Amino acid sequence: MSSSCSGASGSNRSGQRADCSAVVNATHPDPSAVRRDLAALGVHLDVTAGSPAGLEAVLDSPRGPVTLR
Repeated sequence: MSSSCSGASGSNRSGQRADCSAVVNATHPDPSAVRRDLAALGVHLDVTAGSPAGLEAVLDSPRGPVTLR
């Protein structure tokens, strides 16, 4: 599962505005515990069962998708 944000804008190194979008995926052996802790912080992130625990972000960039693990 994923949580996404799109349409965010920022400045690139040349000072020009750049649109971006990202999808964040989270896995954890006990996803319900992580969801509960995140909810206590006011954060919504879909978490699926999996081992090892981890986060993956896929960013759309002008040069194509970039994956951060």
